Amino acid sequence: MKRTLLSVATIILATIATANAQRLEIVAGQRAETSSAKHYLRGMTDPDARIEVNGRTFKVYPTGAFAAEVQLTEGDNKVTVKAVRPDGSTREESFDIRYTLPQKPQPVEGFAIERFTTVPARIEAVSVGDQIILQAKATPGCRMTCAGDVEMKELPAEEAGCAGIYQGRITVRENDPRLAAPLKAELSDGTNTATTELKNAIEIMDSEHPVILRTTGELPYLNYGLGTDRLGGSKMSRITDGILLEAVGKTGGMYKVRLSKNRTAYIPEDCVEQAPEGMLPHQSLVEAWSVRGNDKGDVVTISLSERLPFATFQMTDPSRICVDIFGAVANTSWITQIPDTWNVISHVDYEQIEEDIFRVILTLRNDQHWGHSVSYNGTSMVIRVKKQPELTLRGMHIALDAGHGGESRGAVGTTGCNEKDINLAIVKELKSALESRGAKITLTRDGDYDVSMNDRLLLLRKADPDLLVSIHCNAGGSPFTGKGTSTYYRHIGFRPLSTAILSRVLTLGVNNFGNIGSFNFALSSPTEYPNVLVETLFMSSPEDEARLMDPEFRTDLVKQIVKGLEDFLRETKKNSK
Repeated sequence: MKRTLLSVATIILATIATANAQRLEIVAGQRAETSSAKHYLRGMTDPDARIEVNGRTFKVYPTGAFAAEVQLTEGDNKVTVKAVRPDGSTREESFDIRYTLPQKPQPVEGFAIERFTTVPARIEAVSVGDQIILQAKATPGCRMTCAGDVEMKELPAEEAGCAGIYQGRITVRENDPRLAAPLKAELSDGTNTATTELKNAIEIMDSEHPVILRTTGELPYLNYGLGTDRLGGSKMSRITDGILLEAVGKTGGMYKVRLSKNRTAYIPEDCVEQAPEGMLPHQSLVEAWSVRGNDKGDVVTISLSERLPFATFQMTDPSRICVDIFGAVANTSWITQIPDTWNVISHVDYEQIEEDIFRVILTLRNDQHWGHSVSYNGTSMVIRVKKQPELTLRGMHIALDAGHGGESRGAVGTTGCNEKDINLAIVKELKSALESRGAKITLTRDGDYDVSMNDRLLLLRKADPDLLVSIHCNAGGSPFTGKGTSTYYRHIGFRPLSTAILSRVLTLGVNNFGNIGSFNFALSSPTEYPNVLVETLFMSSPEDEARLMDPEFRTDLVKQIVKGLEDFLRETKKNSK
């Protein structure tokens, strides 16, 4: 009998404990130290609980997620997070965090060379006449040289941000003996000497026997410079295979190539192969032209003797397509134009903007750009300009891209929700909504698997849609101010699509995070079709995440994206001639 009563009591106590149990998990922000006075936490608790952080109350969303802001003072800070249920039961989590002011760079202690590098780092090859910038951090107040005779001067501390920053330069000479081995730096204070050297020697490109590269693969591209971000360096243009380029330098796996007398660009080493010895970069006269219309649009064919590098871009007011052909010189006395046979182009012009840069200018009949491509047929350049489709969703071919997938989870919300799943859920619902209006849909993925950016681009190139909508979720920054929706475009002619969708999504009462142009994202790079990236909401904002996890909100979001597409088509029709 006693055992029975004890068992009953145990069950009752366990039930009470379960009822009073709190979920309290700090998902982000629990760290030992920081250099920011304003610190953010994100976590999970029971949806009906109240969250207090150091006595200040913060909202808990229906998902149980919360975010909090803590103002820190210099030194050690105790942060206490308390979850309080409606019945008064509580649970606390505490941790200490040290706030230290951002430290200024400190000079080298003792006698030593802490760092010696080129600027930019990892220079592999240069040409005669190039300047190699050298930089070192070492003991202040000393004499520093490189390669025996190159003086490296110590910069003023107020300019360099720290004492002991030395800088110098080498102007590369023909057969420069200083580059026969890895560059060596020497530091001396009159008594002591310290030396260090680069890991590798720097090659000098031989102008008499230039390194000629040939573009390969299906998606070669040119970058403006060596700058990088998480999306890659800023791209000048996608080009085609079979183009010869003269290498004039190499840094960090990127070849510096000469496009014309005054223009250079950078191309990744995996986009090229070395051409056979004896090959030289090409030049060509521009002679015969033809412009023909067909059922898909207009085709401009330009006769060249060789495949030359090029860059293409859009202009507006009036709408134009420009193609700069590097190494080309005009030898055209006239261009016969019979516009009655054309669908898209109003008139064709050219300009020799530099002695070896020939610009093709195609002025369009209508304001809206619907896409163009540049390729080669043999050595003839072919510019295809797409015809405006019927300005209705019925019959329109729309590509939808659900960002991430498979092992690529994308951003992860406070609740553990994955961006890849939200993206796919929105795309599937958007597909149904557009198909119900008669649109033809192509998906870059229809399940939980990853597709590389290159594979997505090739799939889209083959599908040749009328337009593309890519769906992602944003993340980062403050969970309070880093929230809302935004749209992105790379080419100015596709901006109207992004503004139309953003305007409609904002009617849902979400924060306006902006319409961002010149966006360096792989799926924003094609010129072949209007495209837009929609960053729906922020996964790192508990408020936004709760909305994204709500099926009703996602349905409303899809409705507004569809209305944005309809607005875009309606406005385009109004401005069409």
